[in-house]
Amino acid sequence: MKRIGLIVLALALVAGRVDAQDSRLSRLDRRVQGEVAGLADSARKMGIPSEPVVDKALEGAAKRAPNDRIINVVRSRFRELVAARGALGSGALDAEIIAAADALHAGAKAQVITDLRTRRPNAALTIPLAVLADLIARGVPADTASSAVLALATQSATDAQFAELRDDIESDIAKGAPPAIAASVRTRGVPPGSRIPIATDAPGRGVGVTSGSPKP
Repeated sequence: MKRIGLIVLALALVAGRVDAQDSRLSRLDRRVQGEVAGLADSARKMGIPSEPVVDKALEGAAKRAPNDRIINVVRSRFRELVAARGALGSGALDAEIIAAADALHAGAKAQVITDLRTRRPNAALTIPLAVLADLIARGVPADTASSAVLALATQSATDAQFAELRDDIESDIAKGAPPAIAASVRTRGVPPGSRIPIATDAPGRGVGVTSGSPKP
């Protein structure tokens, strides 16, 4: 639960720092500064958070990235935010848009975000989208991660249950389970905390298999 709260707080703070951060553009090269200022202004006019664009530029400058590289990255981030807003529909919270953009960047499809909104119309999507991005980042194939998150959304799961699914899958991966198998097995309802078999399990160890009965 603490991790969920930190995610929501961080996204809310990022989404809320817009005008106050514009003065930081003075740290950028003049050409980059003009590009970022234009994109941030367009974002505000479109009703999407502009701070992620500014953050990407400042991150690139801090890493001494070439100006062309910084411009390409901020343009990409802007496009992700626009696509995220389109997938979520009108009325999306800034934190949801940022989380959806992160999911798109990780490799999720826009249609998955739209489907998630359809299955969870009256609840915030910030945590489910963060879980989706986290799973893909951990090596779970995008389609498998999307199926897992959508399946849980169909069950009217709480944010805590989404976080629990992610934690169980990450734990399974850390113990040696292939990411795709860990996600697939957990999606089929393996109880939280249960151990799933991995390829290195020796016969007769007593772990069993994911389906069917062990041979005698």
